[in-house]
Amino acid sequence: MKININNSYINLILLFPLFTLFQSYIGPINKILFILLMTVQMTMYLRRGISARFFALLSIVMLMECIALFSTSFPLQSINDIFYFPFIVIFYNFICENGAFFYDLAVKNIKSIKRIIYLWSFFIVVSIAFPLSYTQVWGGGTYFASFTGDPFRLCPTAFYILALILMVMMIEKNRKMFWFSIIPMFCFFSSGSRTYLLVGLLLFLIVWYKFFYNKHMFCLSLLPLVLLFLVFLVNSSMMQ
Repeated sequence: MKININNSYINLILLFPLFTLFQSYIGPINKILFILLMTVQMTMYLRRGISARFFALLSIVMLMECIALFSTSFPLQSINDIFYFPFIVIFYNFICENGAFFYDLAVKNIKSIKRIIYLWSFFIVVSIAFPLSYTQVWGGGTYFASFTGDPFRLCPTAFYILALILMVMMIEKNRKMFWFSIIPMFCFFSSGSRTYLLVGLLLFLIVWYKFFYNKHMFCLSLLPLVLLFLVFLVNSSMMQ
């Protein structure tokens, strides 16, 4: 069976928000996904050729990693950061160097992107009914964590899905996808984290802007939108 490396690449990327939801039940699931994605990522670089810019960037990252390791007291609390930082740099450099390729890949796999949005949204909505989806981790308040067990693990997946929603809206000019953004926003408001909420609101405003064809209508909608957010904020777990 012939494997399409491009489809494998984007499918591995898209699986992260789903797999993260169940990481507390299947511990190594994201590590396995990360190893597979890293392998495919380097294969993509080798297929397209390693530029001088990438080689210089990789050298700087490796030097920073070595300096950090020599300056760190052992044992490490987690070895994840050793691998995540260089991968993020390599990943975003690949996106910057191959923007047109990424756009074409997203267009060709738009159904897969929407499927991930639908599945993630389904699991989040279903989990609202389960008492195990709520946790008390600080301040005595109750916070929504869904199946992840940790609001700080849930919110990054919400960012991811909100970005995918924006992508679909931009590619398909599909304003109906906006309504799925309510679910990630619910996660931000229920997480208890003001940082995640603030960044989430900034991303949501871009989605909200894309919802309107008329800039004048977008500007008129901001005041009632702010009032609505304040109502939700006052009644959210952050005010406990």
